Amino acid sequence: MSLTKANREMYRVFTVDFPFCMNCGWDGTEYREWMFHELHCAHIIGGPHRRHDRRCLVRLCQACHMLAHGATIKVEGVKLANLSFANLLWLKRHHDIDHYDRKYLRELLGRKTLPRISRPKVLHGWKPQGDS
Repeated sequence: MSLTKANREMYRVFTVDFPFCMNCGWDGTEYREWMFHELHCAHIIGGPHRRHDRRCLVRLCQACHMLAHGATIKVEGVKLANLSFANLLWLKRHHDIDHYDRKYLRELLGRKTLPRISRPKVLHGWKPQGDS
C-alpha cells in the first residue's frame, strides 16, 4: 500500500516530534557497536490491522524494533528483554499521550479489551527516555 501525501506528512511530523527511540532513548548520536543504526516508525499493531495513523505508531531504533518482533539480541552475553504489545502501549501512552487512543486500538483489533499496559524492562543499563 502506498502512502498518501497526508500520511507522508504525518510520518515526517512524527519523526521530528520523536527523534529518539521511545524505548531505549537512543537518538543516533552515540555509536553502539552492536546496534543497527536506524530509527523506525514502528506500528503498534501490524499485519492486516496495520494502519498509517499516528495513534498506531511508536518510534523505535532498529534493535528495539527487532525486540518488539521477538528477536533475540545479546549484548556482552546479556539477552535484552523483548518488547511486548503491553510494553508498546506503555511507550505510546508515556511519550505520545495526545495520540494514545485505547478505544481506537481495541476497535482496530476487534477486541473488547487490550492488555494492561506494562512498562518495558530497562535494557542493558538504559532507562526509557524521560524517566529519572
